[in-house]
This record gives sequence, structure tokens and C-alpha cells, in this order.
Amino acid sequence: MLVLVLGGCSARGGFNNAPPPVTDAGGETATMADTETPDTGTPPEDGTPLPDSPPPPDGPPPPDTAPPPDTAPPPDAPMARCGDMRCDMAAGETCRSCERDCGPCAPMCGDGRCQAEAGETCDNCSLDCTCAPRCGDGRCNGTESCATCMMDCPCTDPCAGRTVCGACTTTAGCGFCRATNRCLQGGAGGSMDGTCSGPNWVAPAGVCEAPDPCGAVTSCASCTSSTSCGWCRTTNACVRGTSTGATDGTCSGTNWVHTSGTTRTCPTPTMGSYRAELTPVPFIDACTAVGRVTVLPSLDDSATLVPLPFPFMYYGRSFTMGSMVNVVTNGWIGLGATTTDPSYGFPIPSATVPNGVIAALEADLDTRTQGICVATTGSAPARRFVVEWAGAGDHGSTTTSTNFTFEIALNEGSNVIEYSYSSMTGGTRTYYVGLESHDGASGVGGCSAGGFSCRPTSGAGVRFTPTM
Repeated sequence: MLVLVLGGCSARGGFNNAPPPVTDAGGETATMADTETPDTGTPPEDGTPLPDSPPPPDGPPPPDTAPPPDTAPPPDAPMARCGDMRCDMAAGETCRSCERDCGPCAPMCGDGRCQAEAGETCDNCSLDCTCAPRCGDGRCNGTESCATCMMDCPCTDPCAGRTVCGACTTTAGCGFCRATNRCLQGGAGGSMDGTCSGPNWVAPAGVCEAPDPCGAVTSCASCTSSTSCGWCRTTNACVRGTSTGATDGTCSGTNWVHTSGTTRTCPTPTMGSYRAELTPVPFIDACTAVGRVTVLPSLDDSATLVPLPFPFMYYGRSFTMGSMVNVVTNGWIGLGATTTDPSYGFPIPSATVPNGVIAALEADLDTRTQGICVATTGSAPARRFVVEWAGAGDHGSTTTSTNFTFEIALNEGSNVIEYSYSSMTGGTRTYYVGLESHDGASGVGGCSAGGFSCRPTSGAGVRFTPTM
């Protein structure tokens, strides 16, 4: 039996706080330290289990306590898949890989879908939208050729340089224009460029008439040496005819010079002459040309001087590059000017100044906001100096009552002068069309039958070719 001694005095007379000794039945004593096992968290060697640890105190674990490992998902959790109504971007789902879950992608060119509702077309997104082949799409397709679409299929003009009708029309895709004696690309209905059709057009493989013995003659004396030709004073041209006048009825009376006609004496040339051809002339839009200048917008009875870009001969007089050209709101120009002159309403030819007038539509006109566009096109030695009246009209009129877009073109080297009338709406005034010599003593009309007064129609043109 153990006897527990509760306390004792220390040698110093105080209480001894050490645990009292324990005495067993055999008389041996032991201290409390000898009998208690310290709580180290390690089971004793004899295998006795540790008592349950007390619960941890409330609050977060101590800072040096490691967090618990992540909890793995239960084995039966569903895997991400297209069609589960969840756009799982972490699993790689996008609008492209799974539209059912993530919805449609925003339209963009190159996504492989031609989305017309988003404005995609073959013109702005050829990656997604395929156009049907058409002329002007920049691709020479299997059904196109230079004869049907020169824009996409450039080629050497097979008709160029052929001046004889028979040699022209026997060349595939070429027809002959009687009015200009030119071989042009075209078909049964007319030339490809639209400048020749109807009775003047000999279609490819068509039958040519006998060569015109008069059209190529450029002097009156040579013209009247043949009984089948006559010289027309008003146009300075040699045409087929008899003693009474031109076969086509365009010239007769005192204007007709024929070897056996009423008038048999050729006119004396005055500083050169011109032959006028009433024929469509290709319109060159000077207002869109590179390097253009715009002058005299929204003005009446005004003029300005611009330099001539290359040497030019007019009525036998040479004008050097840099010579000034008088450009007038009233539909005409003059070469070699030193001052501006905005005159209008004068007939041509006339000794009254101004003289040497090149008149495409001389009348009392107003320019509109587009003004007059001046440009030089092409390359030397075959450039063109173009003066375009864009949307002009009769003085005081509205744009709906009169609207004229027309131009004058001077051709380098050949000294040919061309008028082209793109759009001609309305107009009730007297308009003068033609050329006038430097002294005003002679001129060449640009209207039918060699007249000087007319209002040309849309698409009309006049070509003045020097003859002497």
C-alpha cells in the first residue's frame, strides 16, 4: 500500500513545492515526476494509446500550420463537353469550337462564313464570299477575253494600224468605221468603245465598200482634180459628190467646190485649215485626273490664264510650251493670251475681237460649284491638254433646267482639237461651236452641215484635224 505524503518543509523553513514522494508497499519511494508520463504526442513504448487530444481552440490555425490539400472532385462529376449548355472556356470551349454552348461569334472577314446580314459581300470580303465572274472584277475569267473585257484581260490591240477596210474586217474581232477610217475592236452592233455604229460601222467579216477616193485627200486642189470628189468650204473636207453637191447631202451651193460645179475655185488658205468630223469622242474626266487644277467655280463672265503644257500649232501659228491659254466661263478658250477676256455672245468667224477662238459652247454661261477642271493626261509625245466645264448652265438658270458637262482637248503632236459632250440637259440660248482663225476671217463650224450655231446633244463629239 502506498502512502502519499502531502507536503513538507524545506531546509530553509518554507514549504517544499516539489511533488511528495510516493511510498509503495515495499517501502520504496518515488516522486511524482517518476510516475507521470509527459504528454509528447508519442505513444508509450508499451503500446498504451494516447488519450484523445483536446479540441483546437476557435479561430484560424497558427501561421506556420500548412493548409489542407485540395479536395479532388468526386469521381462522378460531369466533364466539359459541347452541348452541355455551359460555355466552359477553361476547357477550351469558344464560339468557334462550340457555338451551341458559347453562342455565335461576331462576324469578321476570314471566318469562313459569308454573312450577308452583317454586310459581307464578295467585294469587301472575297475570303468568305465568292462573286460570280464579271467584267471589272480584276480577274480574267475563263469566259472573258480582251475582246469582251479589256479591263480584266489586257492584250495587244489586233486592230491597231490597219487602215484598209478589207484588211480590218478580216481580222477577228475588228470592224471598220467609215466616218473616221479607223479599224476598231467591236462586234455586230458597233465598236467596243462606243464611238462608231450604224451605217458607219462595217462589222467583223462584213463587206467593205470600194475605198473612198476622197476621204484621205487633205487639200482642195487635189480633191477637185477628181470628178467623183468635191471640197466643202465649211468643213474644209474632201467628200464624195457630183457637180451639184456632196453625195451625203451635207454640202452644196456656194460652199461646194467641184471641177464642173457652180463654184470651181478653191479658197485661199488662211494660216492653215481644219477638217471637222462630227463623231463621238471619248470623254476624259479632267476633274478626276491626277494633277488636275480647278478654276473659276460658281462664277459668271470670268476668265483666267493657265499655261500650255506642250508646244501646239493652231491655224498655222506655233505656240510654245508655257504659252498662256485664256480659259473662260462662257465655254471657250484662246491660245497665246496675255490678258483675260470673258466675252460671250459673239458669232464666229468674225473680225470683231476676240479672235482665234476655240469654242465648244460659246454663250452666256455660269459655272457651278465644280468649276472648270484643267488637266494634262497621257505621256509624251502624245499628251492631251483637257479643259472641262463640269455642270455649267445658262446664266441665271437652275441645275435642273440646264446642266452642261463638256470639254475641249488639244492633242500633242497631231495638233488635233476635239470637243466631247458628256451630258447636255436643257438650254435655250444661241450657242456657237467651232474654230476661228487668228484674224477672224475664216473658221470651221462644229455643227451639222458645217454650221456654227447649235446645241450639241449628250454623247456628241467633234474632231478638228489640220489639213494644210
